[in-house]
Amino acid sequence: MREVSEFWYSFSEGRGVWNETTDKNIAKAALKGGLEITKVTRRVFQSGPSNVYLTVTMDIEKTKDL
Repeated sequence: MREVSEFWYSFSEGRGVWNETTDKNIAKAALKGGLEITKVTRRVFQSGPSNVYLTVTMDIEKTKDL
């Protein structure tokens, strides 16, 4: 069984435009700029022909939560 784990930060600049990044410094700058940041974590468990996707989102309010 193979397991995949990945994460990224997403934030909105308004007007329905969403950006995604894996760079923590870009996420920090966006948070300091007053934007709302969400950390998205996805885990994929694969066993034979079946895949199980687990996606968790967490709202970031402080830079130490990054």
